Amino acid sequence: ETSLGAAASAPIESAGESARDRLYRLRREVDQQDDGVQHPDDLLRIAEFREGAALLASAQFAPADVIEALGTPGYALSCMAALALRERSDVTAQAALTATMPFGGYPLRFLFDWLQAQPDARALPWLLRHARGWWWDAQGVRQRVRDYLQWAQANPPPDAPDAMAFDELSDDAIQDIE
Repeated sequence: ETSLGAAASAPIESAGESARDRLYRLRREVDQQDDGVQHPDDLLRIAEFREGAALLASAQFAPADVIEALGTPGYALSCMAALALRERSDVTAQAALTATMPFGGYPLRFLFDWLQAQPDARALPWLLRHARGWWWDAQGVRQRVRDYLQWAQANPPPDAPDAMAFDELSDDAIQDIE
């Protein structure tokens, strides 16, 4: 787990740099390191990535800003936002998953982490709206979907304990959800 608190309090380089300007500068700096990013976990090793996520996790950005960042093209800013969700109690899963376009593989890695940190699996229907055939073609994403579905079955919403009963659900049936 990554604590974002220290990075959020990092000093702004220029006294006139707004939080939004700082965020976009950090995004550009992460984008410039693209050749070294072969997996979402590689982002966690980039200080500017962690700093950008911490900034989005801070009160300097409203929940709507974080949701907007989730839907940005490319992976740097959307991954920063997805990682920041772990520190934001003011962004609901429904808001995060319904106000954005389908997620790429990199943001999905951080979204699955966040979703599995929730008290229960009530976000599953909103997540499934993003499901795409390539999820099953990408071995890492396929495994995360399986892991999440197993977690969801073990953590159903308290008001609907049978809602996540997937005993008869096969890989083929899940792939057909698209």
